[in-house]
Amino acid sequence: MFLVGAETIEDLRNAPLIIKGETKEWLDNRGFNTKSYSRRKNF
Repeated sequence: MFLVGAETIEDLRNAPLIIKGETKEWLDNRGFNTKSYSRRKNF
């Protein structure tokens, strides 16, 4: 929470994420939209 500046769990849930590498490949192959995580609203 400290690293993204989140004061609450809800803030942490809304923090944008960058997913790359093998994790991104695994999620893409299973139909997850990884771009939606990087476009989450900021808090």
